[in-house]
Amino acid sequence: MNNKNQDKSNKTIESVFRIKPGKESLKFLFVYLVVGFAWILFSDSILDLLIDDMTVIMRFQTYKGWLYVLVTGLVFYMIIRSKLKLLDKNRQSLENSEERYRLVVEGSNDGIWDWNMINGNYFFSIKSKPMFGYDEDELEDNMESWKSIYHPEDWIKSDNHIRKFLSSDKTTYENTYRLRCKNGEYRWILSKGKIVRDKDGKPLRMTGSHTDITDKKQMEEKVNRLAYYDQLTELPNRFKVEEVCIEKIDFHQDLGEKFAFLLLDIDNFKHINDTMGHRIGDQLILHVKDILLDIIKPPHVLARTGGDEFTIIISDSDNKETVLLLLETIMENIRKPWVINDYDIFISISAGVAFFPEHGENFEEISKNADTAMTHIKESDKDGYAIYDPTMAEKTWQRMLQISKLRNAIEKKEFY
Repeated sequence: MNNKNQDKSNKTIESVFRIKPGKESLKFLFVYLVVGFAWILFSDSILDLLIDDMTVIMRFQTYKGWLYVLVTGLVFYMIIRSKLKLLDKNRQSLENSEERYRLVVEGSNDGIWDWNMINGNYFFSIKSKPMFGYDEDELEDNMESWKSIYHPEDWIKSDNHIRKFLSSDKTTYENTYRLRCKNGEYRWILSKGKIVRDKDGKPLRMTGSHTDITDKKQMEEKVNRLAYYDQLTELPNRFKVEEVCIEKIDFHQDLGEKFAFLLLDIDNFKHINDTMGHRIGDQLILHVKDILLDIIKPPHVLARTGGDEFTIIISDSDNKETVLLLLETIMENIRKPWVINDYDIFISISAGVAFFPEHGENFEEISKNADTAMTHIKESDKDGYAIYDPTMAEKTWQRMLQISKLRNAIEKKEFY
């Protein structure tokens, strides 16, 4: 039933656009000429056949003129009345359709937008939504007003996106970005639309919808933080580090940029955890994090990738001396006494360093080799760092074999 009503409404709306002033005027003129010619041709002949007296004929000529005015007036009245009834019916259909659409738009999080590329007008109804807080006439319907509430970080990306779309042969458009509310907050918007082009493919007009997806984005952000960030330190975790490393490796293929992979481990952390408790252990982790954050700034990356393990990715590390000086600064600050419960606790770290692509061409290799270098320093003096060397893996393997042989000998009581 609803579909039938909708089809009926669409037909009546379409009939409005079928009424063409020029064509309708010609219809009126044609009817007038036909009636006039017919009246002139047949009325005089009929009078000549019925009446012989010229005086009477002259009198009827006057009546005939008045009758012509009456007949033509009645004909025009019927024609105009039918057209006005059609226009009124179509007007009511248009008002009902617009009211229905307005209620749908106002009752949802959606807004509509219309961009006339001929005159530059840009209408967007989402500005009047309660969550944005703007008055209806507070923002003008043009691109400058629209740009003024765009998030600065999103405008360049969106501008490039729309330019690529307009230069393509695509007909449907989709993009996401943030818009500023009147109170200064930003909300995420999903924009969809369709484009109208002329016969040469030149863009004429775009129309579409705006949907507030802020709640969805916030949920995605929560899921992302749980998946890629450590809950205690709020630093990136191992999964995020792997993602960053892969991006940098792909970037290296284009521009040849190198990076250093540093693996840091707190010495004797288990001993502190076992003797002073996990709460103190967590405070120690946060203490080390604060020290590292004061030294490691973007574009470098700091992450917590294990219980007492931190990872640092140093971007554009062509100069190895700069990386090692940074590592020395970290160790000097870590060695300073950590005051907890009126006690001075002295801590240290062991670090392994691997350089990309010299010490590995993928994440697995680079992280494994940095871990090998860190293990090498922990098995010697601790409180220091080592740059990966291929001989370290062999030494570690030989040590593992010796430990296995010793345990096997103890089990077989070969020392007795």
